[in-house]
Amino acid sequence: MKSVTRNVFFVLLVLTGITMFFGIGSLPLRSPYEAAFGEVAREMAEAGNFLSPRLFDKFALGLAPLSYILSALSIDVFGATEFAVRLPAALGAILLTMAVYITTTHTFNERSGFWAGMAFGTAMLTFFLVKTAVPFSGLLFFVSLALLCFIRRHYWAMYVFLALCVLTDGPWALVFPVLIILAYLILTGQIYVLGRMHLLRGIVLFLVLCAPWVGTKFYLQGMPFLTEFFQFRDFGLVSLAAPDSGNPLWFYVPVLLAGMFPWTGLMLKSLKDSICESRTSDLEILLFYQIWWFITFLLFTICSRQFATSIVLTFPPLAVMIGWNLDRMRKENGRNHAGWAVLSILTFAVAAVAWVWVLRPLPQLTFGSFVMAGITVLFGIAIAIALLLYKDAALGEWLHAAAAILTMVVVYSFFLPVVPGTFTERSVAEEFRTRSAGQAVTLYMLPEHRPALAFYSGNPGLVLNPADAQSVASFRADEGSKYIVLPQTVFDRYAGVLGGTEWQKEAEKDGLVLYSRIVREQPAPVVTKKEPAAAAPDKKAAPAGREQNPETAVTEQKAAPAVTKKSAAPAAPAKKPVREKSKKTS
Repeated sequence: MKSVTRNVFFVLLVLTGITMFFGIGSLPLRSPYEAAFGEVAREMAEAGNFLSPRLFDKFALGLAPLSYILSALSIDVFGATEFAVRLPAALGAILLTMAVYITTTHTFNERSGFWAGMAFGTAMLTFFLVKTAVPFSGLLFFVSLALLCFIRRHYWAMYVFLALCVLTDGPWALVFPVLIILAYLILTGQIYVLGRMHLLRGIVLFLVLCAPWVGTKFYLQGMPFLTEFFQFRDFGLVSLAAPDSGNPLWFYVPVLLAGMFPWTGLMLKSLKDSICESRTSDLEILLFYQIWWFITFLLFTICSRQFATSIVLTFPPLAVMIGWNLDRMRKENGRNHAGWAVLSILTFAVAAVAWVWVLRPLPQLTFGSFVMAGITVLFGIAIAIALLLYKDAALGEWLHAAAAILTMVVVYSFFLPVVPGTFTERSVAEEFRTRSAGQAVTLYMLPEHRPALAFYSGNPGLVLNPADAQSVASFRADEGSKYIVLPQTVFDRYAGVLGGTEWQKEAEKDGLVLYSRIVREQPAPVVTKKEPAAAAPDKKAAPAGREQNPETAVTEQKAAPAVTKKSAAPAAPAKKPVREKSKKTS
């Protein structure tokens, strides 16, 4: 049945909503790029300027605004919290899950659509993207919707989403849908479809949607804006907040396999079955999804910056193939699911070993890693029993979904909160905000800590690089009250050039330390101005003055002895001989 039924729709919507919203506000923003995203949204909301993204009180000319606008509006409503920053990403993931369900249902049938939605919505990396890696959610949402609209032949909607891609992540985001669509049309011999896509009118619609923002920005900021905007910077804000990753070409292979857990075995089987086991009518459509995931995987592999969460853009097509294959196996294989069972058992066994291996450097998670490995093994055994002993495919499907949801709950409730460094920057920033309230101070920090500290403290501060002489000279030239946030090891190493004895340790969290140097309201120069006029006549009154002004006691205790020695009793007779000599001379 190629129609959406209300009950199935709401079951999937409720399950997806629960899993996406679970824990989205429990963990701090991750440095540097998620925290930088949140800081841009916070500054937009604070300034009330939703036209131009800004970072550290400076306009970021090349950034497209839509993702930041959505989070800034959320911050306006809920305040500058993790929940507010991530809320648009969670809503987008829910909507995309439902779009995958609806598209797959109308293309194949509702059973395929439901499990395609479940596979996408419960994959481990989908959870991670929504809860701790917001910047990539806009790219995932609008590119995927544009491609889903193409395969459904909703071309006008496709042009709308293509325009939103540009407004979300810049012109470079068009590379994905354009290459995928052209490759599909060429490989299937359907290049003539371009004539049916209202190409010229679609381009006009695309330009009409993009031109107002681009034109306004050009009017306000001129050619520098266009130069930055059309540089095809991969990953937008991430390129401003992080250096080239330097990962190997095969980086995304383990990320893809681990990110699709617990659907990894089914994914591998579906990649093969969608070509070898599909009917001709299905093969033409499944080829589009094969091209989608492969070109996306290839483009991300050759990008200079490789981030695990970006590969989630391959998940919608992979989920569609999984949903299709689950339905096909139940129809064609009857009660024989040996291939599915073997691959799933292998992936669950590898996952159990990975829990222990990956978490072994963290002593506080040693016990938890063995518990998680045990849970994973139990689910693998349960799936094997369901498929091989009871030959119940439906039970096997639900066990996959249950394994995904339970794993997500354990990881975000018990594992990530105790990982060292999780709450470090937020704790230090909140300590700074408390201690500096009502003071005119400057905050200095390393560049990698700046986004998170700026978001949680509301103070963008300045960068301090202790290894750079120019940065240190500028820092030392600031004679006002200031705070610095540095790892203790860095501070100890450069304490000499930073003036270590001048600093007061205020707080420490996981090796990250907050130091302060507060200049008093009545500094020494004010006392110096009073001394010359009062030095001669107030020789006897000096002690009384120190008693009456305790704030300057330390300064005057050092200055008074010097003045007393110079203005002692011999001073009067010393002047008389001079006058007598002058009279004799005259």
